[in-house]
Amino acid sequence: MRIFRFAQGLVALTALAAVIYIAVTGNFGEVIEQEEKNEENTEEKIDQEDLTEREIITEKSEEIIKNLRNWETGAIEELSHPEDGVIISPATYIDEDTVVLAKEDLKNLEDIDKEYIWGIEDGTGKEIIETPHDFFQDNLFLSDFEVDVISYNRTTTDGDKDNNIKELYRNHYIVEYKDEGSEKYAGIDWESLIFIFEKVDDEYFLIGIIKDHWRV
Repeated sequence: MRIFRFAQGLVALTALAAVIYIAVTGNFGEVIEQEEKNEENTEEKIDQEDLTEREIITEKSEEIIKNLRNWETGAIEELSHPEDGVIISPATYIDEDTVVLAKEDLKNLEDIDKEYIWGIEDGTGKEIIETPHDFFQDNLFLSDFEVDVISYNRTTTDGDKDNNIKELYRNHYIVEYKDEGSEKYAGIDWESLIFIFEKVDDEYFLIGIIKDHWRV
């Protein structure tokens, strides 16, 4: 955003200088050429800023994937929002009943005896009631998870009535890692992990881990 405002100011100053230059020299053609160069430079700076943010988010997401494959939560705890914690959900519809784990909880999953209602089991309609450690084991620790597609700021089921991620987190950073499933089941056994990050004072914090998959 700062770069964008700087770019706006730069364009305004350039326009003023151009008027003065034309008035003094009459070289209108040279001014047009210089303005085009300035626009190219501005676009390049903005693109570089976007790339930098994507690289940062990707690096953090890769750490989380690595943790989940190794049945660990160290990186998740380290990257989590210090005050708001992390939303943990087995579905893409988030509401006031969605479980939120504090940073300290993520550090000591095995020590939490309390059982939470994480959501509804697809196909049966039964409530998923487990301790945080058991839920991670059954739903998030994915040793055989293969990353086929990585998507930014969009998810596989965008637009689905049971997916309100973009509605709730339109000003956040969303990354989806998708396993496209097997040929044996024609891909209907696909699943994905969605990470949501929030930028606070130039720091990027994890605020959500969401599981998605084909549903009945």
